[in-house]
Amino acid sequence: MVDVTSQQANSQVFRKGRDFDGSDACIPSFPALKSRRAKVFMNGVWSTCSDGNGSMAFAPRRLANNYGTGDSAPPLIFTVATSPIIPGAPTFPPLDNFLPTGYAFNNWNSDYTMAALAVSATDQGIQYRVVCAGLRIRYTGTELNRGGIIHAIEEPAHASLNDFGINQVTAYESHFRCAVTRDWCTLTYTPVNTIEMDYTPDFYSQGTEPTYTTDLNHYMGFIVQGTNAAAPFEYEAIALLEVIGSQVRDLKPASADMAGLSAVTNTVTPNNQKQLNDTGPAKVLQAVEAAVGEQTGMVKSVIKGVADVANVVEDFGTFFI
Repeated sequence: MVDVTSQQANSQVFRKGRDFDGSDACIPSFPALKSRRAKVFMNGVWSTCSDGNGSMAFAPRRLANNYGTGDSAPPLIFTVATSPIIPGAPTFPPLDNFLPTGYAFNNWNSDYTMAALAVSATDQGIQYRVVCAGLRIRYTGTELNRGGIIHAIEEPAHASLNDFGINQVTAYESHFRCAVTRDWCTLTYTPVNTIEMDYTPDFYSQGTEPTYTTDLNHYMGFIVQGTNAAAPFEYEAIALLEVIGSQVRDLKPASADMAGLSAVTNTVTPNNQKQLNDTGPAKVLQAVEAAVGEQTGMVKSVIKGVADVANVVEDFGTFFI
């Protein structure tokens, strides 16, 4: 939950992320309900358009493995070499109502389908929430053709990046830049509102799309600007989700620590997390401990839910709580 975004991540990051045992990872909110801990990930290749600009939009709160092209449900939507060129400055495409024409997408390797997530008239069905998530990209082309800049953004209110242009992206404090290199440019998730702490259904599987939630939005992503035509990149994404429901198996006990949770969420938000990143994960932990004063045991209790994440933290550059 705490974002310490790193522009350069160790090459072992997502391998260790995939190997990480997330069975204890949870949001320590009250009441502490038993939940299944689902670890999902994806990887692949993508590219900028023929004009040297491209974008990738990320919606970490997804659980099904088969979102299609009929709407904008897939968790990852990105340009490819044949994507249509958007005139003017580079932007994110229309994301809210349909999958943009000419864009590619990818789904999590989850073991749930959209049909399994549908809510019946007599059953609340499967509900879930995001514990932590991350997305990273890097250039994979030749050195001779390398160039350009990567703009990374997590929309501070988790509003949709629908049609966001470069001027809108760079206006936010949560925006940061990476040079186009073979080093990873990494963006990680931070919750910003109360509904993101709650279990909710998969709205795309219900056929209803409420307006009061940010769950539908693609609110994280990258705009790549000024590369050669169709510059190649690779991406990796990972998320840990808590899942509940009458048909969910392998439920495990969760933890509750409201004091520690509030200290963490008040210390790091999308508006200041990138500044904190400049001093590294250790400094962020110190800031969290300072927020609770002498009650560092509360922080350690919160951290206990993902104690083994320390190995991921060291290499991932991401502090998950």
